[in-house]
Amino acid sequence: TLLVNGRISATSFQWYRRCTTLFRPMFDSFTLLSMQTAADAAKMRDLGLHAYRVANLGNLKFDTSHLHAHQPDQSAIAVTRERYGFAAAPPLWICGSTHAGEEAVIFEVYSALRTRMPELQLLLAPRNIERGQEIVALADQFGLPGRRWSCGQTDQGPLLVLDTIGELAACYAMADAVFIGGSLVAEGGHNPIEPAAARVPVVFGPHMEDFSEIAAALVQSGGACQVASKETLLEKVQQILTDTTLRQSMAKAGWQYVENNQGVVRRHLQ
Repeated sequence: TLLVNGRISATSFQWYRRCTTLFRPMFDSFTLLSMQTAADAAKMRDLGLHAYRVANLGNLKFDTSHLHAHQPDQSAIAVTRERYGFAAAPPLWICGSTHAGEEAVIFEVYSALRTRMPELQLLLAPRNIERGQEIVALADQFGLPGRRWSCGQTDQGPLLVLDTIGELAACYAMADAVFIGGSLVAEGGHNPIEPAAARVPVVFGPHMEDFSEIAAALVQSGGACQVASKETLLEKVQQILTDTTLRQSMAKAGWQYVENNQGVVRRHLQ
C-alpha cells in the first residue's frame, strides 16, 4: 500500500502527535509513504516511522504543469477571457481559493487599483463555492457589480466570481497577476504551483504554513512575492500590473522553478 503525494499540515501534525496510539498503526500499514516535501517527510519520521518507509519524491502538481509547458498563445488567452465574459485586452487579476475575511480586503485593493487602472478586471474563486452569492453581495457593498459563473455563463463584466469546481487551474494562464488565497487569514495558504506553471507572477500573504517549503522556494526563485498587509498587497499587485519587465521576469522565474522540480511521476514509478 502506497501513499502518494502526501502532505501534513501543522494542525494535522499536532493531532497525529497527540493521538499517536490511534494514528501510528494506520501509518504503519503503508509499505511506503511518498511525501511532497522534505519537511513533510521529516514530520513522518518525527512520528516514529522508520526512515525506509518514508520518501520525499516531490509534489505531483509539478508534473501536471506540462499542460502549460509552451509559451502562452496570446490569441488563445484572448479567446479564453472572452469565454469567461471578460474583455480580451485589459489586465486581469485572479484571486484563487479565497477564504472569508480575504474578499473584503481584495475588493478594497481592487477598488483602489481601478482608480489608477479603470479597465482592470478581477476573477475571484472562493475556496468554498457555496459562498458565491455572499461574495457577490459583498462586492456590491463596495460598488462593484459582480456576476457568478454558476448563474450566467453568457454574462459579461469586469468582476467574476468563479463558483464552480475544477476550472480555476485552467484560468490562471489568462491572468496578469495571481493572488493565492488562504494566506491573508490564518488558513495555511494553498498551493502556488499551478499559477507559477502557467507563467504568471504569484503573490500570497503571510500565512503559507501548509506550503511553507514551496512558498519560500518560489519567493527565492523570484517567481513570487509574499506580502504582510492590505497596503503591501496593493503596492505589489500594482507594481506587477504596471511594470512589464517585472511581470515577465517573475513569470519566467516561476516557470523555471516548476521546470527544475519536474520528474515527480518518474521518481514515483521508479
